[in-house]
Amino acid sequence: MFPVYALLYPGFRLVLPVVGAWPWILRGALYAALIMLGELATGLVLRAALGEAPWEPEYRGKPRCVAGLVRLDYFPAWFAAALVFERAYRLLAL
Repeated sequence: MFPVYALLYPGFRLVLPVVGAWPWILRGALYAALIMLGELATGLVLRAALGEAPWEPEYRGKPRCVAGLVRLDYFPAWFAAALVFERAYRLLAL
């Protein structure tokens, strides 16, 4: 999972210059949606390569689960985490 979530830093480098002045609620919603799309995309790649994504057995059959790879009920948690990540990125980025 570390390589999947390590994509957050380059993602912020690409997205933040475009949306950095947006209201926090819109930025958080966009970040959460992008994280979930990234989770879906990497899950599909891992499923094709390995037969299933590492988190797929835990997600499979849960309510509000998309393709066994993304849980929509995690959106609020990703929303909050993304804003924390953004703050850390802004503090650490040169």
